[in-house]
Amino acid sequence: MKETKNKIHFIYENINQELQQLIFNFWVKNDAVASVDIALKRLPEVFAILVNENSELIGEASTYLDKIEDETYCFLRIYIEQKHLGNFLPMQELTRSAFKNLKKFHTKAKGIAIVLENEKLAKLGKDTNYFKQGGYTYYGENSEGKQIWFVDFNNPQGIYKNL
Repeated sequence: MKETKNKIHFIYENINQELQQLIFNFWVKNDAVASVDIALKRLPEVFAILVNENSELIGEASTYLDKIEDETYCFLRIYIEQKHLGNFLPMQELTRSAFKNLKKFHTKAKGIAIVLENEKLAKLGKDTNYFKQGGYTYYGENSEGKQIWFVDFNNPQGIYKNL
Protein backbone atom coordinates (compact mmCIF):
# COMPACT_ATOMS: atom_id res chain seq x y z
CA MET A 1 0.00 0.00 0.00
CA LYS A 2 1.29 3.46 -0.89
CA GLU A 3 2.37 5.55 2.08
CA THR A 4 0.67 8.86 2.82
CA LYS A 5 1.55 11.65 5.21
CA ASN A 6 -1.69 11.06 7.08
CA LYS A 7 -1.50 9.70 10.62
CA ILE A 8 -4.00 7.53 12.41
CA HIS A 9 -4.49 7.97 16.12
CA PHE A 10 -6.18 4.97 17.72
CA ILE A 11 -8.26 6.45 20.54
CA TYR A 12 -10.73 3.67 21.33
CA GLU A 13 -12.08 3.91 24.89
CA ASN A 14 -9.62 6.79 25.46
CA ILE A 15 -11.47 9.79 24.04
CA ASN A 16 -11.28 12.89 26.22
CA GLN A 17 -13.60 15.93 26.26
CA GLU A 18 -11.32 18.00 23.99
CA LEU A 19 -11.18 15.24 21.38
CA GLN A 20 -14.93 14.72 21.57
CA GLN A 21 -15.45 18.43 20.89
CA LEU A 22 -13.00 18.35 17.97
CA ILE A 23 -14.78 15.37 16.40
CA PHE A 24 -18.23 16.85 17.04
CA ASN A 25 -17.20 20.15 15.40
CA PHE A 26 -15.70 18.20 12.48
CA TRP A 27 -19.00 16.38 11.93
CA VAL A 28 -21.04 19.59 12.15
CA LYS A 29 -18.69 21.48 9.79
CA ASN A 30 -18.94 18.68 7.22
CA ASP A 31 -22.63 17.89 7.76
CA ALA A 32 -21.52 14.32 8.46
CA VAL A 33 -24.28 13.24 10.86
CA ALA A 34 -28.03 13.68 10.59
CA SER A 35 -28.61 15.16 14.05
CA VAL A 36 -27.00 16.26 17.30
CA ASP A 37 -28.55 13.24 19.04
CA ILE A 38 -26.89 10.84 16.59
CA ALA A 39 -23.57 12.65 16.99
CA LEU A 40 -23.71 12.45 20.79
CA LYS A 41 -24.56 8.74 20.65
CA ARG A 42 -21.76 8.07 18.17
CA LEU A 43 -18.95 9.98 19.93
CA PRO A 44 -18.10 7.17 22.42
CA GLU A 45 -17.96 4.75 19.46
CA VAL A 46 -15.13 6.63 17.69
CA PHE A 47 -12.02 4.46 17.73
CA ALA A 48 -9.65 6.32 15.40
CA ILE A 49 -9.03 9.70 13.88
CA LEU A 50 -7.11 10.49 10.73
CA VAL A 51 -5.06 13.69 10.61
CA ASN A 52 -3.09 15.16 7.73
CA GLU A 53 0.53 16.38 7.72
CA ASN A 54 -0.65 19.64 9.38
CA SER A 55 -2.32 17.70 12.22
CA GLU A 56 -5.77 18.70 10.94
CA LEU A 57 -8.59 16.23 11.42
CA ILE A 58 -9.61 14.87 8.01
CA GLY A 59 -11.43 11.68 8.97
CA GLU A 60 -12.69 9.45 11.74
CA ALA A 61 -13.91 5.93 12.24
CA SER A 62 -16.40 4.56 14.72
CA THR A 63 -17.59 1.06 15.50
CA TYR A 64 -20.52 -0.71 17.09
CA LEU A 65 -21.14 -4.39 17.69
CA ASP A 66 -23.90 -6.09 15.72
CA LYS A 67 -24.64 -9.52 14.32
CA ILE A 68 -24.47 -11.17 10.94
CA GLU A 69 -26.64 -14.20 11.45
CA ASP A 70 -25.45 -15.52 14.84
CA GLU A 71 -21.92 -14.06 14.75
CA THR A 72 -20.87 -10.74 16.32
CA TYR A 73 -18.93 -8.29 14.15
CA CYS A 74 -17.43 -4.85 14.68
CA PHE A 75 -19.43 -2.74 12.23
CA LEU A 76 -17.43 0.22 10.99
CA ARG A 77 -18.53 3.71 10.09
CA ILE A 78 -15.91 5.85 8.41
CA TYR A 79 -16.22 9.49 7.51
CA ILE A 80 -13.51 11.22 5.50
CA GLU A 81 -13.70 14.88 4.60
CA GLN A 82 -14.99 15.33 1.05
CA LYS A 83 -11.82 16.99 -0.28
CA HIS A 84 -9.78 13.90 0.73
CA LEU A 85 -11.97 11.38 -1.10
CA GLY A 86 -10.09 11.54 -4.42
CA ASN A 87 -8.50 8.18 -3.69
CA PHE A 88 -9.24 5.31 -1.35
CA LEU A 89 -5.99 5.39 0.65
CA PRO A 90 -7.45 7.21 3.69
CA MET A 91 -10.26 4.65 3.87
CA GLN A 92 -7.81 1.74 3.52
CA GLU A 93 -5.65 3.25 6.26
CA LEU A 94 -8.60 3.44 8.64
CA THR A 95 -10.01 0.00 7.84
CA ARG A 96 -6.59 -1.65 8.24
CA SER A 97 -6.16 0.13 11.59
CA ALA A 98 -9.61 -1.09 12.62
CA PHE A 99 -8.82 -4.66 11.70
CA LYS A 100 -5.48 -4.63 13.50
CA ASN A 101 -6.67 -2.92 16.67
CA LEU A 102 -10.33 -3.84 17.20
CA LYS A 103 -9.64 -7.56 17.34
CA LYS A 104 -7.63 -6.84 20.52
CA PHE A 105 -10.58 -5.03 22.12
CA HIS A 106 -13.44 -7.23 20.96
CA THR A 107 -12.15 -10.75 21.39
CA LYS A 108 -15.65 -12.23 20.95
CA ALA A 109 -16.17 -10.49 17.60
CA LYS A 110 -15.58 -12.62 14.54
CA GLY A 111 -14.33 -9.73 12.38
CA ILE A 112 -15.16 -6.34 10.93
CA ALA A 113 -18.11 -5.47 8.73
CA ILE A 114 -19.09 -2.45 6.70
CA VAL A 115 -22.41 -1.26 5.33
CA LEU A 116 -21.87 0.58 2.05
CA GLU A 117 -23.78 3.82 2.50
CA ASN A 118 -21.61 5.84 0.10
CA GLU A 119 -23.03 5.58 -3.44
CA LYS A 120 -19.60 5.50 -5.07
CA LEU A 121 -18.50 2.60 -2.85
CA ALA A 122 -21.81 0.81 -3.32
CA LYS A 123 -21.31 0.99 -7.09
CA LEU A 124 -17.82 -0.51 -6.66
CA GLY A 125 -19.31 -3.26 -4.53
CA LYS A 126 -21.93 -4.26 -7.05
CA ASP A 127 -20.16 -3.57 -10.33
CA THR A 128 -16.53 -4.54 -9.69
CA ASN A 129 -14.39 -6.94 -7.67
CA TYR A 130 -12.85 -4.06 -5.67
CA PHE A 131 -14.08 -5.31 -2.29
CA LYS A 132 -13.30 -8.97 -3.00
CA GLN A 133 -9.73 -8.02 -3.95
CA GLY A 134 -9.55 -5.99 -0.75
CA GLY A 135 -10.33 -9.12 1.25
CA TYR A 136 -14.04 -8.69 1.91
CA THR A 137 -16.77 -11.29 1.64
CA TYR A 138 -20.20 -10.18 0.49
CA TYR A 139 -22.97 -11.00 2.95
CA GLY A 140 -26.04 -9.45 1.35
CA GLU A 141 -28.15 -6.35 1.85
CA ASN A 142 -29.64 -4.91 4.99
CA SER A 143 -33.30 -3.89 5.35
CA GLU A 144 -32.49 -0.55 3.67
CA GLY A 145 -30.98 -2.25 0.60
CA LYS A 146 -27.38 -1.34 1.56
CA GLN A 147 -24.65 -3.90 0.86
CA ILE A 148 -22.90 -5.57 3.82
CA TRP A 149 -19.31 -6.80 3.44
CA PHE A 150 -17.14 -8.44 6.12
CA VAL A 151 -13.63 -9.72 6.90
CA ASP A 152 -13.00 -12.41 9.52
CA PHE A 153 -10.20 -11.87 12.03
CA ASN A 154 -9.11 -15.51 11.75
CA ASN A 155 -9.01 -15.62 7.96
CA PRO A 156 -7.74 -12.26 6.70
CA GLN A 157 -7.48 -11.74 2.97
CA GLY A 158 -6.46 -8.92 0.63
CA ILE A 159 -5.31 -5.72 2.37
CA TYR A 160 -5.74 -7.40 5.78
CA LYS A 161 -3.30 -10.26 5.22
CA ASN A 162 -0.27 -10.23 7.52
CA LEU A 163 -1.68 -7.64 9.93
